[in-house]
Amino acid sequence: MASPTAYQQGGFDTPRSNNFLSYYDALKPDVDPQLYKVFGKQKLNFFGGMLEYFGAEAPTSQLEYRWYEEARKYPKIRATNAGAGAAGASVTFTLAANASVSYGNASPYDTSVSPNQTAIPVRENDIIEIKPATGTTASSGNYIQAFVTSVNKSAGTFAATPLNDADSIPSISTADEIIIIGNASGEFSTTPDAMQDEYDKYTSNLQIIRETWESSNTAQHLMEWVDREKGLYMLKGEDAGTVRAMNKRDLTLLLQEPLSNTALANSAFPVTNPGTTTRGLVYEFIDRGNVKNYNAVSGLTLSDLEDHVVVLQKAKAGNDHIMMVGPDLDLQLDRELRDVLKNGAIQYGSFSGDQDKTVDLGFTSFKIGSTMFHKRCLESFVDLQTTGASGYGYSYEGFHFPTKNATIQGEDRMPERVPTIRMRYLASNGKSRAFETYLHNGLEQGDTGKDFLQVRYIMQVGFQLIGANTTGYFKRS
Repeated sequence: MASPTAYQQGGFDTPRSNNFLSYYDALKPDVDPQLYKVFGKQKLNFFGGMLEYFGAEAPTSQLEYRWYEEARKYPKIRATNAGAGAAGASVTFTLAANASVSYGNASPYDTSVSPNQTAIPVRENDIIEIKPATGTTASSGNYIQAFVTSVNKSAGTFAATPLNDADSIPSISTADEIIIIGNASGEFSTTPDAMQDEYDKYTSNLQIIRETWESSNTAQHLMEWVDREKGLYMLKGEDAGTVRAMNKRDLTLLLQEPLSNTALANSAFPVTNPGTTTRGLVYEFIDRGNVKNYNAVSGLTLSDLEDHVVVLQKAKAGNDHIMMVGPDLDLQLDRELRDVLKNGAIQYGSFSGDQDKTVDLGFTSFKIGSTMFHKRCLESFVDLQTTGASGYGYSYEGFHFPTKNATIQGEDRMPERVPTIRMRYLASNGKSRAFETYLHNGLEQGDTGKDFLQVRYIMQVGFQLIGANTTGYFKRS
């Protein structure tokens, strides 16, 4: 080190008069203390936001949850016959495999008895109505009404004769639906066989979702140029881990398919680490809901929507629905509706005086027939890091569910209502795993004394769809 009395040149001439310092790192930089979140909060928030706000969630104390939904009460036939009958002649029908039910002992605890009895939807004296032969329009006046004269339950057959002796029962070579419009009995007749109602059983599971955020204890004491945690009661940087954990939960509940690969299940979840997967919204809607496949070129047209509404009416789906769609389908629906109304039903660009010149070319609600749809763009179908990544088609898809919740029968026999779609989560004894976090300090809690902090996230959640008949899903064919 040079002696303090050694020669120093002191100030010296510079090529520019404003360079009064020779080392620029002595200048204090102008760094904006604000952190600009140019991608917003980056939370998907369909399940963690909207559905939570509406209370569409329910705790469970088991890993598997099941529920029962009431099936159709009124019977319907599906059958074939051996060929057309002569005018006024009887024809024998054979029920399709899915039009009858086999059962054994009535006791639910006796599993030793194999199914040896058959239950069918048709009974003697029923009046059935059959569609006319191919080539004749199915409309009033063209149907053939027939009287069921005999039924063979064990064989799954029945015989029917036209009410009008001029009518002929047409050939039905492929199983087709036949409706029962009533029955007719004579004086002193015996009562018909009783019919039983059915319940449909559904089962799903909770799924464990985990995430970890880590920082050194040293980093928590270092100052940064930006104050990114302003207003957050978290460790420095913890918000990023929280967002990732919440988005994984949201995407799991939205997209998860059940694990059906036995070999994978045995290796990924052995007996020492058993695990389950849930059935996400998209899987459930496509598997059990009313799916509308639309042409990728023409898009989802008004005609497609009209056909879909007819299906919804038959399914008793209600007349008021929330429609969540990806941005491409959202824009395409707006274009379709504008095209329908371009002949003057709605006039765009009509202003007067000093009105602001604003044109709204979007539609938030529209009515097809008697069914109203309230359209919203679903952020979870457009996230660039996940469903909106290059080559994925979620942006062209969408789904809808009724605003009117599903009806259940309460213990007091008064009807109650539950959401059609909801998140289930493990909870008991005052603790919940809907979104659980644990702070681990390696310096204090670890065996090695490693100097680090971890936030450990664990969620045990599942998706539940009640009344899939009331829902719909749109996707490109």
